[in-house]
Amino acid sequence: MTSKLIAVLGATGNQGGSVVDVFLKSPGWNVRAITRNPSRDKAYALSVKGAQVVQADLDSPESLEKAFQGAHVIFAVSDFWGLYGDPANKDKPNPGQPLNVWAADHESQQLRNAVDVAAKITTLDRFIILSLSNATKWSKGKYTHVYHFDSKAAATEYAEHTYSDLWKKTSVFQAGFFLTNFLRDPIMTPKKVLSKVTGLKAEVVTLPKSEPPDGVPPELVQELSGNFLYWNEFGFEGRDDPTIIHPKARVRSH
Repeated sequence: MTSKLIAVLGATGNQGGSVVDVFLKSPGWNVRAITRNPSRDKAYALSVKGAQVVQADLDSPESLEKAFQGAHVIFAVSDFWGLYGDPANKDKPNPGQPLNVWAADHESQQLRNAVDVAAKITTLDRFIILSLSNATKWSKGKYTHVYHFDSKAAATEYAEHTYSDLWKKTSVFQAGFFLTNFLRDPIMTPKKVLSKVTGLKAEVVTLPKSEPPDGVPPELVQELSGNFLYWNEFGFEGRDDPTIIHPKARVRSH
């Protein structure tokens, strides 16, 4: 049986790395692990497991063309928070433009680059793009500052409206909220507080509220507050979106 090839962006990250691990264990698949820095220890570890590690960058369509060549499946993922948190990007916004707005615009362009290149790959059977719901759209304009959601949604809509043939092969995947966020993200970390219950002292764990803690950069206060409120009111996935298929529905259908 001839093996198929899956090309995975973000191969050393959480989501891309999980996909690489699964397909390395799946018979009939070769894995091309795409990373900006093949010299990293994580990239080397993937090569030891059997992945073909190649260098490519979402900012470079030329590098993506080489990385996607011959792929039957492409898994595309971007990283808003990586862009926002990279000190090298601190001075890239236009005068008066908040860094998170710049990061959102740049993330959308990066994903459009991946879409443009994927549309040229003649061997492609399936294009998988990681996205999030369009907060502005599904809140009917109530929450317009959830940039790290809308940036991904904009790129997905670009694929749908620009490449009809590619869109027929496209699956849009919305990853759920990672439980590890509660451990790694200081904004999300649950706090222990001392409480009294009928005269007894007890430790109570409190989860994050719908407002970010003090000390957060001003541009993020609006974004994260709107983010939490949007989830509560309209759902993480934009629950009114008729195209959404939940995992439990897939289980029932089988």
